Amino acid sequence: MKELVKITTIAILGYILTLSGKITPYLLAPLKQYPWVQNNYNFIYYTTANLLEISICLICTYLLLRYFLKTKESVFEALGLSSNIGKGILIGVAFTLPMFIGYAWQVGLQNDIKISSILTNAAYPGFSEELIYRAFFIGLLFRYTRLGFFPIVVLVSLLFGAGHLYQGESVIHSIMVMLVTSFGSLFFAWIFFEYKWNLWLPITMHALMNLCWSIFALDTNDAAGNGIANTFRVFTILLAVFVTLYKIYKDSSALKGKLIWQPASI
Repeated sequence: MKELVKITTIAILGYILTLSGKITPYLLAPLKQYPWVQNNYNFIYYTTANLLEISICLICTYLLLRYFLKTKESVFEALGLSSNIGKGILIGVAFTLPMFIGYAWQVGLQNDIKISSILTNAAYPGFSEELIYRAFFIGLLFRYTRLGFFPIVVLVSLLFGAGHLYQGESVIHSIMVMLVTSFGSLFFAWIFFEYKWNLWLPITMHALMNLCWSIFALDTNDAAGNGIANTFRVFTILLAVFVTLYKIYKDSSALKGKLIWQPASI
């Protein structure tokens, strides 16, 4: 019963966090009368939404750790933010090199690259989505309950994928977007776990992979991508998979014996 309460509490808070940015329009409503806000509404909206999501996530994590899970682990430790940032960024850059090299070779840069687009489409989601979905939702469920990797990741990844359905222009296209983003969630969660809870690695990979959509002339605006976009994205994923499998072979997997249900000693 105690285990069910922990799972339910973290899952409910995680789901609430995924919706927390939705209140942004109500917060900005009084400011929409100002011309500057009207002219920069998209940027202001995404900046406000991400700051709100991140702040609520940190507060919820603190309250959860101190008053429910009764642990002295810090918020940054629990979310993987206290890990080696330099190592996480370096590995993340190395893994995404196939995309940058491939796109530069095949399509080149866009003519009009906007800083606001880089922030709203790459930096913001790269950080906030990894913090909420991977570190809080998946990470805390795995680290503080006995649920195994697959039940947690399948549930959260489908939710993550469903959150991107709006990008589809048809039913089939929406399903493709959901499948791609759901797989991305599973992939980033696996990377997060296997590199000793270093959230900076999936944050870097997520942000840089999104960045390619904002700076290269890929002729696609959604996560499903197209032929060129997906070709080099697959190369990046395969590079990360092979290197991580080799790491597991040399050391051991963080998921060993924890794929479905974890031992009572965890």
